[in-house]
Amino acid sequence: MIACQTNIYAKQFINSNPNLKPQSRACHLVETNSNEFRTPLSFFILQGIVLKPDYAMYFSKRESIATPFFAKVFPEKRFYLLLKFLHFADNSTYSVESPGKKILKIFPLLKYLGDRFSAVCIPNQAIVVDDPSLVDKLNVRQTDVVGTVHSNRKEFPVIVKPARLKKGQLSEIKQMVMKWKNKRDFIMVSSCH
Repeated sequence: MIACQTNIYAKQFINSNPNLKPQSRACHLVETNSNEFRTPLSFFILQGIVLKPDYAMYFSKRESIATPFFAKVFPEKRFYLLLKFLHFADNSTYSVESPGKKILKIFPLLKYLGDRFSAVCIPNQAIVVDDPSLVDKLNVRQTDVVGTVHSNRKEFPVIVKPARLKKGQLSEIKQMVMKWKNKRDFIMVSSCH
């Protein structure tokens, strides 16, 4: 999917820029495939582990900052070329007026990853979720939840926030949200008792 959309975008770019110089790397672009594209994607993951402020530093030959693995595995110019044309969705289907326009271009990738993760990962009992809006969704699916939440989260029940409590006092609403005061307020969401 990514390789295909990257190839489409590269063709669109070359066709829309007929005045490219002959020495431009874009003119000599060879289409990519999913096997080749795995290497730059693995680079992105590695860049989360080996932190450097600039892409050029990953390919540097200076001994003080060199990480020779990157240059051995993939040519620098090819990496920059693929990075320039990296695309996840076709521009012709993109509309500024569409709902969710902020993630529209990466939505196919997010959907694919979400489907793959949900197929592979079967949640265990101990999952930490700090989002009160999920409580109702999980409750509908008959999934029990227990945990503390911060009162500044979106969609937090307004009725719980203003309740002033004395030390050691409890407040309970719909048997899902409890507020307890020790030195500071602790708010706990629970649907399994």
